[in-house]
This record gives sequence, structure tokens and C-alpha cells, in this order.
Amino acid sequence: NDTYGHAGGDEVLRILANTLKQSVGNQGIVGRLGGEEFGIFLPSTDLEKGQQVAANICQTMRQVQMIVEGRSIGITLSIGGTLHAATTAIGHSLKIADRRLYKAKHAGRDQYDFGDEGQASQLLRG
Repeated sequence: NDTYGHAGGDEVLRILANTLKQSVGNQGIVGRLGGEEFGIFLPSTDLEKGQQVAANICQTMRQVQMIVEGRSIGITLSIGGTLHAATTAIGHSLKIADRRLYKAKHAGRDQYDFGDEGQASQLLRG
């Protein structure tokens, strides 16, 4: 929004939402948490599959080119994710995913940090 205005920001959100929906298909649920943050819930997903989904989303977004004011711009994103145990409150899992998201952002963006609660953070490029 700061660089390309609200129309450009809104278009990025639409592109991201569509990419996320296509990436999870019928395997999960995508929802907007607020602002520019989205959540994905993938039932019965293991760590490897979660990391693969995150990597694929990053890669897909890197390939998107938007035309704004006659200029082509690329889109990247950062992802934080965790495995959710049925015995854990969803709010707790969201907090862990949010912490991992901020680690990915502060480490240079365009990457993901996805693991289970007890696993040390590991930043990965998709």
C-alpha cells in the first residue's frame, strides 16, 4: 500500500488468496486473519507435507508478475507455520505460527519457518 497504493495492495491480496486456495485445494481451509495475514489449516498433515506446501506457495508467488502503473513488479511472501496437536488450543498454535512468521520476515523475507512446537526454528527458502 505504501509504494503502490491501496488498489495495488488489494490486487496483491486477491492474487495471494487465490494462490493459497489453489495450493491447498480440497485438502485444507484458507482464511484471512487480518490485514495481510492469512491462515491455512491442513488437517492430517505431517511436517514434511506442511513444509512442501509452504515451499510451493513461496515459489508460486515468486513467479507472479503484476503490472502497476505500467511497471512489472514481483510478489514475495514470508510464511510461519507449525503442526497443531488436537490436545493444544488453536490460539496457542496460532501464536507459535505467528512467531515463526516474524522470524522469517526479520531474516530477510521470501522464506518460510515451519516446524512443530518443540522443534527449533529453521528458515528455508521455497
